[in-house]
Amino acid sequence: MKISLSKKQISDELSKINIHLNQIESFSEGTSKSTYKIKTKEDTMILKLFSNSDYNTIKGKINLLHKISKYYKHAVLPTNREPLIIQGVPSYIYKYFNGEIFSKIKIKNKSFEFGKIVAGFDVTLQKIPLNQSVVSDEDLLYLPNQKYSDSRISKLTNMAIEMFKTEISNIDLSKIRKQYIHKDLHYHNVVYNPANKEHLIVDMDGISVQYLPREIAVSIGNLLLGPSNNFSKINVLKAMQGYNFILALNNEEKKSIPLFIIQKKLGEIDYLHTQLSETSKENIEEIKSINKFIELSQKALKYTLENYDLLMDFFLKSDFKLLKK
Repeated sequence: MKISLSKKQISDELSKINIHLNQIESFSEGTSKSTYKIKTKEDTMILKLFSNSDYNTIKGKINLLHKISKYYKHAVLPTNREPLIIQGVPSYIYKYFNGEIFSKIKIKNKSFEFGKIVAGFDVTLQKIPLNQSVVSDEDLLYLPNQKYSDSRISKLTNMAIEMFKTEISNIDLSKIRKQYIHKDLHYHNVVYNPANKEHLIVDMDGISVQYLPREIAVSIGNLLLGPSNNFSKINVLKAMQGYNFILALNNEEKKSIPLFIIQKKLGEIDYLHTQLSETSKENIEEIKSINKFIELSQKALKYTLENYDLLMDFFLKSDFKLLKK
């Protein structure tokens, strides 16, 4: 959701902590538009605001990002240890990374390289200790059950919820690893610099404990369909090979990927409809953008429901192994 703060309000607040802006611009990529690129005389930085969170929640996220930075250099590292309050909204700042979002770049073996990025981050997150006793399956398997004004979407999401509840009984959850994951690691949340082959993982405020295959299910769900709404088998295969090159999933974890695609797409649709309800009717372009993302999520969800057994068979039986150098 876009936070209604003027550039002057942001500038005035930052000047109180000795950050004096020469220039500020809002990012318009994706669905989260509460991120700003700010330039001072000395540096360029990114300001991320959290309108729906409180001080302590954002402080916890900042602490977690600093822990991750001890093991991983390609992730957002806030320059502040305590949340900055901008007009009552908690926020953090991190240094600008010069690159393009991964969806816009052209590199060889793109989906394979992205799978490696996802797996590399997951391997790092395995180093962050977690208390298994406070992680409940009820929380990890949460499904939104919002009623939508569009009956077609309600029918689709209800079918998805029923299938999820049915198919979860066919998965041995005791064999699926739990750990911290990004939870939204797709092409729009990786900034890549082709010149030096460096990258930065962004939008990390959702990091929490989940089942491990839920991570790769995010990017697979986005790669699932090609331009003609057919199964994008090669891209999905390459992404899984890239992931497996760094981190191998066991059979039960591979079997569960379609299930977690369903869970993720249900969450996306719910989040996007919430955004839609909070967007002014006068903001036609914003409404168009959100509806576009809703349509993409619906198509991927519908395909997964209609081809669930085929997809489960694909992930379970395909050979994702490549010889490591």
